[in-house]
Amino acid sequence: MHLRYAWRMQEPVENEKRNRGWLWLLLLPVIALVFPGLYNRETPTLFGFPFFYWYQLLWVFIATAILGLVYKLVKD
Repeated sequence: MHLRYAWRMQEPVENEKRNRGWLWLLLLPVIALVFPGLYNRETPTLFGFPFFYWYQLLWVFIATAILGLVYKLVKD
């Protein structure tokens, strides 16, 4: 057996299994934006911008925060 393939035979440590659970948070932005019919409307407006635009822009910041949080929680 080659040494470089030995890592595949190791069972994940309990801590690694627990950390992988945080990856499910990455689905939130996908789910929130995958159905545009749910947010394809003009009202409520925010500073003159229709809901359709500011909702998507808001998710840019939320997704960035979620990605940063998941990175900190999962990294070794």
